[in-house]
Amino acid sequence: MAQTIRKQVLFVGNCNAHDLSLAFSALDALRGDFEFHHLALHATPIPSPEIRQIAQDAHAVFIQNIAEAERFKEEHVPSGVRCFGYPNLMRRALWPFDGLVYGRDALAEADAAKAGFIRFPDGLLGKLRTDVPDPEERFIAYRDLKASGINRNFTRLLEMEDEMLTHIDSIFECQLGRYVREQTRTDQLFHWLGHPSGLLYAALMGYCCAKLDLPDVRPQPGAVDGWSTMQVPVHPRVAEQLGLEWATPERVYTYAPLGQVTWEQYVKHYIQILG
Repeated sequence: MAQTIRKQVLFVGNCNAHDLSLAFSALDALRGDFEFHHLALHATPIPSPEIRQIAQDAHAVFIQNIAEAERFKEEHVPSGVRCFGYPNLMRRALWPFDGLVYGRDALAEADAAKAGFIRFPDGLLGKLRTDVPDPEERFIAYRDLKASGINRNFTRLLEMEDEMLTHIDSIFECQLGRYVREQTRTDQLFHWLGHPSGLLYAALMGYCCAKLDLPDVRPQPGAVDGWSTMQVPVHPRVAEQLGLEWATPERVYTYAPLGQVTWEQYVKHYIQILG
């Protein structure tokens, strides 16, 4: 009996490409006909010869809307290969204190590089380490957002992101942006900036199925919720202003390096570990 040749599908992008490839590979309904691969450019900026060959012969290639993925498409995907875009979904407004606004926290980045306890740098906490040397006073300054130079208009940040999400729906002819906009307050769709929860990954998989002309075989959200063990707590002031029903002050998050933690415990660990 001749061996069935499975159709090759390649996801190119950031960590989302890796997660989507693994999630689709786990679906029994598709395993006999498809083989899914990924190129996660944050981890592998130079594609291997194997990945380049897969791109040449692929049934379909999904390109995330990030510059590195678009460059890969231009350099390695032939014009005759079916190519689909997919969005780089993020919610920076829920974690607005990263290094983009307040500067990089070099100590946290070094700890993350060696797989330490702190994997997600907080630019504001890094800034306050210099401005407020006393650890307890620093925690209070961060908790109350009393330090100078802090943008406290989180609602406006969310509105700006919502505008971009509307644009995403127009670009990709989808409803993913609308889903994120409408469900942000009631459902946890992200565990950190660009780390979707199982709910959002399942929706993204439904989008990919439609592009491949497949029935909607998306799994239950819990089956694709890999980032649920690395939840970064949401600042209570942010959650209150944005009306996040799932991010209450007493909420216990799962953060693998530290276990089960509240927001306060997480921040105090951050301060204690990094000084």
